[in-house]
Amino acid sequence: MRNHRDDPIDSERKSRDTSMFLKGMVVGFGLAAVASALFNVFQDQRSARRQAMSAQSRIRRHDERGDVMGDLSHIIDESGGAFKDAVKALDRTFESGKVALDSIQDVINKIRE
Repeated sequence: MRNHRDDPIDSERKSRDTSMFLKGMVVGFGLAAVASALFNVFQDQRSARRQAMSAQSRIRRHDERGDVMGDLSHIIDESGGAFKDAVKALDRTFESGKVALDSIQDVINKIRE
């Protein structure tokens, strides 16, 4: 009778299965982080459109159309707001990636036990 613990084929299969599992986890968490980032970007865009269509924003745009300085300040404000939104989305993406890496590390620790 063969001992399954000493079987090199069984050991090789376990090693391959563990490797495939870990690759799947990494790819899965990576895709989840990308999906989360895209979702956050779309949420930010929806929020910006909603704010842009508000009555206060339309009144402000109408007031700012009067001269070149008003248009320039409006463009600078919009650019600054867009940059802040992009930084917030990247920050949330970074946090999602950090959580994903922590989760992968937990899985690896559980496998080692």
